[in-house]
Amino acid sequence: MSPTLSRRLALPDHPAGFDTCEEAPDVQAVFRLGMPHLNGTGVSLTWLLKECAHRHWWSLSGWLGQRPGDLRDLTGARIMASVVAATVQGNGEGFSEDDLARIDTEIAPRPASGWRGVFSLKSASGARMVVELITSFARREGPSNTALAAAALPSELRAARSGSGASRANVLRRNGRSLRVAPWSTEDPCHASVEIFGPTHFNGVGLTYFANFSDMFERAEHASIPPLKPRLPVVAREIHYFGNIDEGDVLDISSRATAKGIAPKPLIEVLSAARRRSDNCVIAICLSERRAL
Repeated sequence: MSPTLSRRLALPDHPAGFDTCEEAPDVQAVFRLGMPHLNGTGVSLTWLLKECAHRHWWSLSGWLGQRPGDLRDLTGARIMASVVAATVQGNGEGFSEDDLARIDTEIAPRPASGWRGVFSLKSASGARMVVELITSFARREGPSNTALAAAALPSELRAARSGSGASRANVLRRNGRSLRVAPWSTEDPCHASVEIFGPTHFNGVGLTYFANFSDMFERAEHASIPPLKPRLPVVAREIHYFGNIDEGDVLDISSRATAKGIAPKPLIEVLSAARRRSDNCVIAICLSERRAL
């Protein structure tokens, strides 16, 4: 393994009152759900994706022996575990304010798994949601968020493309490629337009954060579906990412809703594409399943 990726760093001294734990944060105690974790329909998918990504990031960096901000590729460039696919399964409405809950790592991201991590949010009452994240190491090749490239990695850190451990990651990657080549057109109706605003949409490294796309897709899905009774919450969502976007650019989202079932309970599938207005490039695809419960 490259010394730049395996070197263990000496940790700085910590101020009094702060521990020196460098473990992934899923060792935390049970917590109580409240306003940071919830929205008008139950668990906030954006919050959940952020929390799981934080655990994913720390898990893989811990395995490499470095903290997230210190990861470098073979050229010495700063690298990031860029999310290329994210899925959520489960009903967020099963969680309520004051519920006791915890987030556990079910599968830690490793090369043999295709850098796929699996995480579960569970409540004391038995509610459960599962998140999958697949990442690829990326680096900047210029000041623009559109100038991202694959990191230069030693062979042992490249995502496995064969073997049973990587089969699910390979399926999701194929799904993303298939959905991206669907016949999206600039003539499709636009159901949501979002101007990218750094203080709201960027993460700590200045990229439009993958988890924020979930809220953007949610807005477009609601605009594409006529008001229905009963209400149809998201019970599954699959998002694929192909690029990033700069501040000031606009993300135009088109959605196509298809009825997959009527009786005994309605089921609607919504496929959405997010396009950068600056170059009409599709940079994210979302497939959501909305079901009456």
